[in-house]
Amino acid sequence: MNTTTTPPTTIIKLKTQKGNKPLNFNEILYLKASNKHTFIYLMDGQCIETNHLLKQYEGKLPQPLFCRCHNSYILNNIHVECINGNYIYLTASHDVIPLSRKWKQVFIDNYNIFKQSQISINLSYGLLGVK
Repeated sequence: MNTTTTPPTTIIKLKTQKGNKPLNFNEILYLKASNKHTFIYLMDGQCIETNHLLKQYEGKLPQPLFCRCHNSYILNNIHVECINGNYIYLTASHDVIPLSRKWKQVFIDNYNIFKQSQISINLSYGLLGVK
């Protein structure tokens, strides 16, 4: 009996105008909808345009790592520096992303779950200095 498990996927394959492009989840800052296109903003400053709706990515990206915060945005929680009122500030890019009233509670709940999971991972590996 084979009991091996497949590790969770950490890569998404994007179909772009230039062909398929694999991306590690950690490289993605956020996704932004514009008409029938989605722009994917990366840590290295690149912006990749795709011909898919934002909603199509919502089901492909893992939660709580990614969460919608606005009708036009999905954020990678790894890169959130702070939430202040109706804005989310990102660490790597210093971008400021709107947080809509409609999505605010969903985003905050998801962000808190993500932060708790990060603390649990850090504790299990002794990364917080706690033994």
